[in-house]
Amino acid sequence: MTLSKFIDKSLIEVNLASSSKEEAISKLVDRIDRRTKIVDKKKVLDELLEREKGMSTGIGEGVALPHVRTSNVSKISIALGISKEGIEFNSFDGKPAHLIFLLLGPNSDNENYLTMMAQITKLVCTERKREKLLQARDPKEVIQFIIEMEAMR
Repeated sequence: MTLSKFIDKSLIEVNLASSSKEEAISKLVDRIDRRTKIVDKKKVLDELLEREKGMSTGIGEGVALPHVRTSNVSKISIALGISKEGIEFNSFDGKPAHLIFLLLGPNSDNENYLTMMAQITKLVCTERKREKLLQARDPKEVIQFIIEMEAMR
């Protein structure tokens, strides 16, 4: 199971313009909904924002990984927003998020959900990799980089 199997060009925004994490999450949920219909988009958004209230998904080093398992999707879906300016995500290191990976998974697929979380984390584990993603000019470059990283494993 590879990250490139679950993310395509239509799910990547290389110039994410958002003034808040709520707005960024909403825009990424909209992308997923346009690509793979979400049963109840408002409920998914509420679930994600409720999770953020309990504990921020800003994992530090300019990365956020909002995620939720829900009955409102039938398969794993991943969207990526890249913000050049950065978005406040209440990360533990106090830095704004520039790479926002949104992961939705069905309640019935815990194994692949956890695998995708691990693969996203590996993808952004070094400054060089994060910089490469930040410098991507279009979604095609992002996909190409993900595939290159997967080939190195």
